[in-house]
Amino acid sequence: MIQEIFFGHREFRRRPLAIACGALSALISCTALSATRQVASCADDGGSTTLRSVIASANAGDTIDFSTLSCSTITLGATAIDIDADNLDIAGPGQMLTIDAGGTHRVFNDIVQHRHSLRIANVTLTNGYYSGPRATGGCVEDRKSVV
Repeated sequence: MIQEIFFGHREFRRRPLAIACGALSALISCTALSATRQVASCADDGGSTTLRSVIASANAGDTIDFSTLSCSTITLGATAIDIDADNLDIAGPGQMLTIDAGGTHRVFNDIVQHRHSLRIANVTLTNGYYSGPRATGGCVEDRKSVV
């Protein structure tokens, strides 16, 4: 079936199957797929390959990977790292890696209300600190499940 639509003196013909395929294509291209995101900087200076920046750009289901990192310690700056992605995997490099909060704040703040999981493996979190009305963890504030 062809649908004819007239705009002024021009005639446009639409094919329902073509319209449906176009809509499906747009839906697929907008769907985020999980990815592995590389942390390549040992600093916490706002650069694009720092742990803080990589986590800030992560999507649901992504894996944060440290396999290209050249240091054994990442020392965080003035604040904890906010995690806003659902089902996030933080996968250490296999050798010793420490993320140090410096004793002034947490390492990670979980700001997703309905997270399914946050998985942290092969990483040591150290010197996290929090005191306050909701003292729910020194290194990680979690609202759901940390594995």
